[in-house]
This record gives sequence, structure tokens and C-alpha cells, in this order.
Amino acid sequence: MGNQQIVLSANQLCIGYKQRKLLDNIHIELQKGEVVCLIGKNGCGKSTLIRTLCGLQPSLSGSICINNQSIYQLNHHQKAQLISVVLTDKVQADSLTVFEIVSLGRYPYTNWMGSITDEDKNSISDAIALVHLEHKTHELYAKLSDGEKQRVMIAKALTQDTPVIFLDEPTAHLDLPNRMEIMALLQKLAKNTEKAILLSTHELDLALQTADRLWLMDEQRIFVGTPEDLVLNGIVEQNFQSNLFQFNRKHGNFCMKHQSMTHFVEVHGDTYLVYWTMRALNRHGIGQQKNAPIQVYVEKDKWIISKENVKNEFSSIENLVNHLKLKNNLYFCVK
Repeated sequence: MGNQQIVLSANQLCIGYKQRKLLDNIHIELQKGEVVCLIGKNGCGKSTLIRTLCGLQPSLSGSICINNQSIYQLNHHQKAQLISVVLTDKVQADSLTVFEIVSLGRYPYTNWMGSITDEDKNSISDAIALVHLEHKTHELYAKLSDGEKQRVMIAKALTQDTPVIFLDEPTAHLDLPNRMEIMALLQKLAKNTEKAILLSTHELDLALQTADRLWLMDEQRIFVGTPEDLVLNGIVEQNFQSNLFQFNRKHGNFCMKHQSMTHFVEVHGDTYLVYWTMRALNRHGIGQQKNAPIQVYVEKDKWIISKENVKNEFSSIENLVNHLKLKNNLYFCVK
């Protein structure tokens, strides 16, 4: 992308507090129509970076520009026309309707009385429609689910009509379906509206599927790249190492490190059936090994164990595991 696509840039940026510098020499850019996910371990400074980029917290040094304008030279009114922010703080607006909350996004464009025009009302209705809450337009905010409340805040940011939207952990406290829906919604909005969307998240699995680019933050620097590049070059794995889990490059997710494998089988069948079968066996210390004395053949709704020409058939993974766990079984004993 050319420079005309860059809506936000930071150069030689240093963030933190007077008593504690978190990170310096930061060089990052946001481009039109992209979703960037900011990820990293707790305490690395993700929220501080977002607050600094949107002008809520001063930088220690360096520059931040939006549409080639330094944010340090903008007043609050001008910033509000360039940056919209959705923070994790709970909104105390239980007596307001969805329409009334979303209308607050038009504040940077209203007159001194705060009156909204017919054009503003159309913008508000359009934003509510984009997050699929038309049927809740006049509903009290207090009556909404957590997922719906988050969509209201996104609609408020949309009606503010800024080139950049920042979201600090927008999926926090949401269940899995709502987390998936919010991330898919943000991806769609970025493409349809050409807004640059930056969000911090701990949902690495979702970030790998949703983000056009990742900003992976550690204590020394920010790694920038597509999710696929950062997975393949080992950056993701390197930054999320643990004795308790490991990153699976093939599937792009995290797997628990189970007890050491004490026994082995060789499992045959469709890839996805083998994968789920081995997940269950691994929990019980049973690993996969080529030419193991015990062979397991997986078909749809059928698991067959073969050892020394003796075969046993099972109708579920649970039955298979229970058979292998039996202490009086000739296969193995659980230690």
C-alpha cells in the first residue's frame, strides 16, 4: 500500500510513565480498511500504547500523526473528529436508550447546544443498522446483553465517523459466540467503511483468524506482520512459551502439555478423526508412534484396536480410552 493509505503513524515513540518507561523506539503504521490486533502478555503495555496513540496519555517522546497531522497539535474537538475509542470501562448509562447512547458519537459535529440534525439522525440509524441492532433502537441500554452492549459502543464509534477506531479488549467478558460475532463484525466494518481498526485482545486464536496484521508486543519491541508470517517465523510461538502449554503451528492454536507419554499406539484414519482421537489419548499419557505394537483404526463412529491379530471395536473415543486404561488389560496400565 502507498503512503495515501496510511492514516496513523508513530515514529521513535516512547511510551510509559515518568517513573517507568515501558517501550521506546516504536515505529508503527495503521492503514485504511485494515484490522490490526495488538497482542502480548499481561503487563507488556498494550493498554498504555492504545491510550498514548489516541492522545489520552502523553508519550514520553516521539511523534504520532493521524492523516499527516500531529496529535500533539490538535485540540480535543479536532481529535474527536479523527479518533474514536471504545474502552473496557463499563458505561453507566442504564437510563438511556440505544439511540441516545449512539447519538453521543455525533457530539464532535453538533452545535454548542448539542442539537442533532436530520443528517445526524440518519448517521445514527445507519450505525445501529451496521451492528444489527435496529430492533433494539429504542430499548434501554440496561436491558441489553453484554454482547449487545458492546455492539452499541461500536455503533457509537462508527457514528463518530473517524478514520481510526481504537478498541481496548472489545471481547472481554463475552462468551464464545459473542466474541466470534464481535470480531467478525469488526473485520466486516473495516472492509466496508475503509476505517482503520486497532484492537487489543487476549483472544490469540481469534486474532490469528481476523487480523490483517498483528502488532505483537513484548518487553523490548513490537513485531509487525500478517498472522501467518508471525506464526511461520516462530515469533508467536517464541512470545507465548510456557511449561504448561505449547503453540501448535499447524493448527494455529494452543495445546496443553500433558503428562509425559508412557505408552504408544499408531492411529490410522481420516486426519480430523486421528487428531481428536489423539487429543483424548494424550491426556492419558498415550502417544502416537509409527509401527507401535498397538494399532488403532478410526472410521466414522467406530474405533478398532488391533494387537497380535486380536481386534476390539468401540463406538466412541470414551470407550476406547476406558479400555486402554483398564489396569487388568494386557495393553497398559495407568501409572
